[in-house]
Amino acid sequence: MPHGSQPSSHNKGRRSSRRRALWHPLRLLSVGVTGILAATMLFHIVNKIAHPYKLGDEEARKIVALRARLQRQETENEALNAQLKYVSSAEGRERMARHHHYHRENEIVFLLPPEALAAREKPNPVAQSTPNPPTR
Repeated sequence: MPHGSQPSSHNKGRRSSRRRALWHPLRLLSVGVTGILAATMLFHIVNKIAHPYKLGDEEARKIVALRARLQRQETENEALNAQLKYVSSAEGRERMARHHHYHRENEIVFLLPPEALAAREKPNPVAQSTPNPPTR
């Protein structure tokens, strides 16, 4: 048989090895792309499943924060109500009036220098000493 007309299994083997060599990187690329797509889809599916639980945790944190805020507001409200009750009393009204520099009619007001007020507010060390023990 002539050289060119021989059906050669040798040529088929060469062609198939070339095809394999060409398809091998493409096959690897397709497997890699498929793997990446599968991982992305799995991530989105897991995220969709976990989303309500994440929202529940966020809402629970918000509820805890709001309860703490409510507790602070209630404490502040109690303090303001006590202050309002005191200011509504006769003693509270007079103290607030004095604080805002009001005085009674026909009352003589003496203004002291700031140094005298500071000395007046300092505690007296003699007054704080312990009393003498009783004698027998």
